[in-house]
Amino acid sequence: MAEAAASTVASSVTGGWTKHVTCRYFMHGLCKEGDNCRYSHDLSSSKPAAMTCKFFQKGNCVFGDRCR
Repeated sequence: MAEAAASTVASSVTGGWTKHVTCRYFMHGLCKEGDNCRYSHDLSSSKPAAMTCKFFQKGNCVFGDRCR
């Protein structure tokens, strides 16, 4: 029983479900964690956002081409 709890804790520490979520900082080129980041840095697996940035649509998003 204790072994199962330990493996659950280990998987949550190493990433677990968060590796399926794209790192919001990486998307903007600002992630400082690199390989240690608990979120995904794979942009090909990220789903396109349902909403488009209203600032990007107007052409004045501070993130420019890196806008989500």
